[in-house]
Amino acid sequence: MKKECFGTDFVDSEKYRECAECNQYEECTGAVYAGEAKAANAFGQAVGLVLGIMGAVLSAFWMPAHPIAGSLCLFVSVIYLLAVFRAGREAAERYDQDREVLTKQADAKGAEA
Repeated sequence: MKKECFGTDFVDSEKYRECAECNQYEECTGAVYAGEAKAANAFGQAVGLVLGIMGAVLSAFWMPAHPIAGSLCLFVSVIYLLAVFRAGREAAERYDQDREVLTKQADAKGAEA
């Protein structure tokens, strides 16, 4: 049961009615939700990176007409890109750690039962 549930992409209450009675329910759903959160984080990071790249490109076009404003905008865009990349990486690592901890807890509960 554990291998089948932990391999799902989302928690389906109709298909897994026995999940509510399972002693590993919280760990299983938590691991699935951590995977979903990681996917949502990747989408948000992609949007943030696109916005940062657009800001850098626009500032490059502003450089000849407005050298000070263009260079300031370029600096802010690069800092923003670095912050989005770092935050996305840290969040992905945290979701992986959460999923790993929940899997170990489920293994421990499975050994008890």
